Amino acid sequence: RAFVASGFHLRAYVDMVNTPAFHADVVAYPAITIIAREAAGLTRIAHRPEIDQDTLTRLAAELTGPSPDPARGVREIARVTAGAEPWILESSDQLALVRRLEASFPTIEEAGCKVGIGVATGADKAFIGRFDALDVEEDRKLP
Repeated sequence: RAFVASGFHLRAYVDMVNTPAFHADVVAYPAITIIAREAAGLTRIAHRPEIDQDTLTRLAAELTGPSPDPARGVREIARVTAGAEPWILESSDQLALVRRLEASFPTIEEAGCKVGIGVATGADKAFIGRFDALDVEEDRKLP
């Protein structure tokens, strides 16, 4: 993310999660991402388009045309990329609030707070069953 934010423009992002666009199930976060070596600007965003020729033709025109029509499912969001920070692609209102909070307040670390992940036990399995029949140490069982 920092690499893209430092010298590129995230021109467009099309969320393809749960769309029947692939021959096999996709378990990651499929998306069409267009990145250009140019100054940062507005990012055009679309979510889960219908996969048919007419819809995709209109989507391509909205993504590449002079000004997208939000009624056709493409929005423009400013300042999506911010260094190594996560890309907030859902709502321009949410993004504006996050950016305002970032500019107005110190980070948690700058405020002197520390956040930890807790104790790592390595207990990756959950055991559910009759309490007396569980093959688990007695002092580790929870009612």
